[in-house]
Amino acid sequence: MNKVILMALFAATAASAFSAIVKQHVPDRLDKIRLINRAAADKNHVLIVNVGEAIPAEDWGDVVTYAASRLQINAWTNSTDKIDLAAYALCPVKGRQDFGDKAKVCVFIINDPNVANITSAPGCWCAINLCNIKRDNPDRQTLRDRYAKMILKGLAYGCGAGVSLEPMCSLFYGGITLDGMDKTGIMITPTVYFPMLEVLKSVGGTEMLTPGIEE
Repeated sequence: MNKVILMALFAATAASAFSAIVKQHVPDRLDKIRLINRAAADKNHVLIVNVGEAIPAEDWGDVVTYAASRLQINAWTNSTDKIDLAAYALCPVKGRQDFGDKAKVCVFIINDPNVANITSAPGCWCAINLCNIKRDNPDRQTLRDRYAKMILKGLAYGCGAGVSLEPMCSLFYGGITLDGMDKTGIMITPTVYFPMLEVLKSVGGTEMLTPGIEE
C-alpha cells in the first residue's frame, strides 16, 4: 500500500482514538478553526446549503464552518428559501444548474416533517432532514453538536459513503437514535472518509480534495 495512504490512515486512526477521550463540541468561537475561504467557490466544490434556515442564522456560520473543518475537502456554503426535491430526483445534476457548475455535489440541510430523514443521489446531492433532532428539547450545545453531525452525515451520503461501524464516527449505525447520536464524535473516520475522497475525485477532480485558499 502507498506510504502516503498508510500515513494518512495512521493519523486518522490516532485522531479517532484521541477523539474517544476528548469529547468534541462546536465551539462558540472559531479562533482555532480552519475557516471556509472565499476561494473555495471558484474551484470545484461540495456546496452545503441551508434551506429555509433549517439551522438558525445565529448558529449556521459556526456549525457549518466547524463541520467542514473536520474534513480535507473543498467546501462552500449557500442558502435558499426552498428546494424542490422531486425536481432534483428527476435531474441529479440540477444543483449545478441552480448554484453554478462548480457546485459538483450539493448537501441540502432541510427541516421538513413530510420528507425522509435522508434523501440522496450519491455523487450529486443529498438532503439531510433536521426535523427530528429537536424533539427532546436539547440544550443549545447538544443541538449545535447535532447540527454538525447531521451536516457530516449529509456530506458522507452525498459523496457516496455510508454507515460506519466505528462508534466515534458521525455515521455510526448506533447514531440513528438521538441518544446514540450524542455519543458519537463530530468526525468522519477513515473507513468512510477515504471512499468519499475517491467519489469526489471522480466527480470533480483533485481540486475537490483540498480546501480552497486565496493565493
